[in-house]
Amino acid sequence: MNLDDLTKKFSSSTENQRKAIFSTLFIAGNKLKKGFITIQQSPHDTRAMCICPTEKVNDFYVNDFSEYQEELKYLFEVYTDKEIETLFTLLSKLYAGIENLEKRVADNKKR
Repeated sequence: MNLDDLTKKFSSSTENQRKAIFSTLFIAGNKLKKGFITIQQSPHDTRAMCICPTEKVNDFYVNDFSEYQEELKYLFEVYTDKEIETLFTLLSKLYAGIENLEKRVADNKKR
């Protein structure tokens, strides 16, 4: 399925757009963060989970980071500066939404 087909399929409603955004972020995260992190229970708070870098992160910065920076240029060259700014703002809001969801889940577990 190409980008135009995906856009047509998922642009029909806000609910479909939400599904598409979540799926896209999940897929992108798996492709960009594969093997770089682990998720572990916090040693300080049993209710919390920690995102921990693996040794692969250190290897990446020592051996591959300059190449990765070049790849990032290609990844984002299809965006205008304004689109990048908007994406950054919206992803920041997404983080706030994730925190809101986590708080709600924690509050529901307390009941």
